[in-house]
Formats: sequence, structure tokens, C-alpha cells
Amino acid sequence: MRIFSVLILLLWPIVAGCSDEQTQTKDKESFPTEEAALTHFIENESPRDDIERVQTSQGSELFIVRSGNHQYSVYDRANENDEHSVEKLTATLSP
Repeated sequence: MRIFSVLILLLWPIVAGCSDEQTQTKDKESFPTEEAALTHFIENESPRDDIERVQTSQGSELFIVRSGNHQYSVYDRANENDEHSVEKLTATLSP
């Protein structure tokens, strides 16, 4: 029981640190081609942010966005019913 209490005390700041505003996502916009979805993502995210494209060993693609003030977000490329989109996976994280 004591370990459970300590675990909750350690995890509480992490859960409380994410505001509802950060975790809500907009309605995803879908595009007929992957190129259109990626172009829309890059143009709307912020041309000044650093965006890294990472391919996982399972073959999916992730985009890690680092803003100028060292805040990070992770996005995923999705393909459903021949519609392409880029969806935010995480809240904005800062070290």
C-alpha cells in the first residue's frame, strides 16, 4: 500500500501539469494525398519551428516539432479510407 501511495504522489505532478487545453485536439483535416497533408501540416505548424521526420521500426512515421522555446510535440501521419492527415499525439512538452 505504501508503494502505491508513493507512486501516486510521484505521478500526480505529471498528470496535473497537462492542462485540458493542451490535450484537446482540433478536428483533424483530411486530404486526398499524403503530399497535401504534409504540406498543410508544415505550413500551419509554424515555418520557424524545427520539424524532424522519424520512421519507426514498425514502418509508421512520426514528426517531432521543437519550437523556439524548447517545447516539443509529437505528431503521427494517419491514413484512413484513402484520406491522409497528420494528428497530434502528445500535449506540448517542455524539459
